[in-house]
Amino acid sequence: MIEVTIHEWFYSDKLGKLYRYDQSVIEAYAALTSQPSLRPTSPVKMYTHHKLKVLAEDAVSTEATITDTHIHLDKCLAPCELWRGGTNIKELDQLIIA
Repeated sequence: MIEVTIHEWFYSDKLGKLYRYDQSVIEAYAALTSQPSLRPTSPVKMYTHHKLKVLAEDAVSTEATITDTHIHLDKCLAPCELWRGGTNIKELDQLIIA
């Protein structure tokens, strides 16, 4: 069975990272800092550049807004089902395209 995430945005409180599912990959966004290598100054504002990562185990679905300067973490949702799966080609095509 192949699984595809149901949601677009996720947040890991343990790692302090925002994740986005986009075009079949998971992008990870780090929190903004006042200077490189310092602790994040705003855990709700994220850099707009990302790295490809595996979704953190503690990630929950969230809502986020992209602006010109940062990505804003709007709201973390209650823990819920994050993945759905399929076994046949037509079903998988629909999951990936959706």
